[in-house]
Amino acid sequence: MIYINNISKNTFSKKIDFVICDFDRTITEANSGTTWGIFTNNKLITPKLHEESTMLYNHYWPIEKDTKVDFDYKCRLMKEWAITEASLFGKYGINQKLFYEIIDQDDTIKIRKDFIDFISLINKLNIKFYIVSGGIFDVIKYVLEKHNILFDNIGIISNHLDFTNDYVSGIKGEVIHSCNKNIISLPIRDDEHGLLFGDLPGDRLIGEKYDTIDIGFSNNMSIEEYNKIFDIVLSGNSSFTNVGKLLLKK
Repeated sequence: MIYINNISKNTFSKKIDFVICDFDRTITEANSGTTWGIFTNNKLITPKLHEESTMLYNHYWPIEKDTKVDFDYKCRLMKEWAITEASLFGKYGINQKLFYEIIDQDDTIKIRKDFIDFISLINKLNIKFYIVSGGIFDVIKYVLEKHNILFDNIGIISNHLDFTNDYVSGIKGEVIHSCNKNIISLPIRDDEHGLLFGDLPGDRLIGEKYDTIDIGFSNNMSIEEYNKIFDIVLSGNSSFTNVGKLLLKK
C-alpha cells in the first residue's frame, strides 16, 4: 500500500532529475543482512565477534529507531556505534584478504526484488542515482556488481574501512551514519527535482538541501510515525516499482 501525505498535485508533474537512496533495509529487504552484519555473522569469524557485535546492536539499534531520543545525543551514539563496531573487526583479526573473502561469499544481503527493474529504468532515463549509506562502501559496490547493476549513473557515498598493517583499524575520514547525512554535498543544482528513499528518519536529512519527494519504507516504526516524516510511505506489497509508475515519466 502507498500512503501519500504532504504533496501537491503539481509535484507529480515535475521531471525527476536525480534519486537519493539509502542502502540497508531500503534497497535491501527489511529482513536482509546488512553491510556491517555480514562480518559478524560469518562462519569464518570467531563467535566472540558475533557476541560482542550483538551486544552493541541490542544497545544502539533501539536508540537509532526511536524518534523521541534527543537528536544530538543520538548522533553521538551512532558515530560511537560505527567506530566501536569497526574496532571489533581489527580486534578479532579481519585482515584485507578475509575482509574481501567474506564479502565475496556472502548470500545474506537480499535486494528488493523489483529494485533491479527500477534502477535499470533510472539508468535508461539517464537519471542520476546516489546511494548515501551509513554502511560499508565495498559491500554495497560488490552487491551492485553481483547483480550487474553498477551503472555509470550511480554514485556511492558510504564508509571506507581503514587498514593498518593489513588489519582493519577504523573508518577513513568522517563517519557516515543515519544522523549526519546532511553533511554530504552532492552535485545537484537548485533547479533540479528528485526522489529520496529511506527507512529511518535520518535518511531524509540530506533531502533538506534539495528539492525532493521523500519516500519511506515502513520497516521499523508504525505507519503513523512514518507519515509524520515522509511524503510517501510504502508498506505491505508496495515497492520501488509502485513509486516508479507513479512518479517517473517514461
